[in-house]
Amino acid sequence: MKNILKYIFLPAVGFLASCSYEFPVNEIIEPTSGEANFASTIVIGDGIAAGFMDGALYDRGQSNSFAVQMTNQMKSLGGGNFNLPLINSVNGFYAIGPGNSILGRLILKTVNGVTSPAPIGPGDLPGPFSGNKAELNNFSIPGLTLGLALIPQTGGPNVPQNPAFNPYYARFASNPASQPPLGMQRLHLEPMAHSLLSGWEVAMFWVMRWVELPIRRS
Repeated sequence: MKNILKYIFLPAVGFLASCSYEFPVNEIIEPTSGEANFASTIVIGDGIAAGFMDGALYDRGQSNSFAVQMTNQMKSLGGGNFNLPLINSVNGFYAIGPGNSILGRLILKTVNGVTSPAPIGPGDLPGPFSGNKAELNNFSIPGLTLGLALIPQTGGPNVPQNPAFNPYYARFASNPASQPPLGMQRLHLEPMAHSLLSGWEVAMFWVMRWVELPIRRS
């Protein structure tokens, strides 16, 4: 019996020893810029490119915007600095609250067992950009549509008769009420790459309207 087991065991060991598998090694492809030059990049877009999140434009949102994420990838391909029109606000501006109080960005709060978005607390009204406008790279504006990007009224005046006014553009516009957002980027010295990221907010608006329809009908 022992001899039988020995002879059965030896072929099995020989079979296992003869079988080997070499796992494929994934080839690491180094990115290249090709003929593109990312030394100086300009981005014009809406809230997604500006970093508008949680119902407000605030510091952390700006530093994590789509435009910043994209240009950070370009830095490995020779991309330069990407300067933002910093809002300098931890909570930003969401809405005017009771007693004309300024409310900041939204967070999830649970009240009486119900969780829903609510202002985190006090916020700040958008103030003028105090940096060098000629060094800006991100000209993205929350609420910007292609139509608003082509007219100077987006920068003012701030009157009821001008529904196009956008305070997020007026705060860093070089010539408010006389220069459309798509003309603002001309201040930049010799940009090598341009990116126009607009229409996402409009698309999301209609997507949300479409999602709400079955809820309203029910």
